[in-house]
Amino acid sequence: MSDERSTAAHLLAQTKAFRDLSAEVITAFAARCRTRVLHTGETLFRQGDSVQALHVVAVGRLRAYASAGEGEQALGEIGALETIGEIVMLAGERHTATVRAMRDSAVLSLDREALMELLRQYPEALLKISQVVIARLLDRLRNPDPGPPGPRTLCLLPASPGVDVHTLGAQLQACYGQLGRVCLIDAATVDAALGAGIARSRFDDAGNNDRLVRWLSALEREYSYLIYLADDQPGPWSRRCMRQADRILVLANEGSGSARQTPMLRLLAETDVEAVISVALRVE
Repeated sequence: MSDERSTAAHLLAQTKAFRDLSAEVITAFAARCRTRVLHTGETLFRQGDSVQALHVVAVGRLRAYASAGEGEQALGEIGALETIGEIVMLAGERHTATVRAMRDSAVLSLDREALMELLRQYPEALLKISQVVIARLLDRLRNPDPGPPGPRTLCLLPASPGVDVHTLGAQLQACYGQLGRVCLIDAATVDAALGAGIARSRFDDAGNNDRLVRWLSALEREYSYLIYLADDQPGPWSRRCMRQADRILVLANEGSGSARQTPMLRLLAETDVEAVISVALRVE
């Protein structure tokens, strides 16, 4: 079995839809999967699209949106090991929501034709997926309006060099710590865990980028909240902090001019983000 197929099988075995199935069944499904990488803000599919595949989130986090007037309403988040599209696929309907990546993510995709062929070959898989669908529908009936998801990842972004993000980060860690486990992450934290220079790896460095995205995704599963501390200069780590965040807090020193257009703020404007952006002025 190839490394890619082995990785897919290991992932499928951890999902609710496949975890109790035999190794033979899981291996058969894994062999037909393909991996799709999604960058922050990239769309997996749009509301009204025909269903082309069943998806499993391998790494990262996605969010579903429904059309609301001229805008969109966030419906919920989809994390690692969750499946996407099984309900509408079995119902023969079109997608009822748009799904976009909140983080740099990767999904396993199983084409509709291949899925239907495998379900005819392995009816026990159809039973298991149907059970997951029914459980999800019952959960929606019990909790029809869960409300918009709250932010779980925060980026503290210095508007210019010399703005201290570490002090505020420690203060926020103490505050959020009353609600759940909090992890404070800067470039040094990443390099200590994964090796020198990994934090500032370029996005086109496939090997290091994959390691880093998987590590950050694992932290997001382990902790209730992540606080990213960006560098005080534009670069790959600062851009990654922006792309990983639900909310970006731009810190500027009042009276220093750091709230004006700076290289860091230009980087923010050029970066595709799904985050809510706020500005905080600190009195010197």
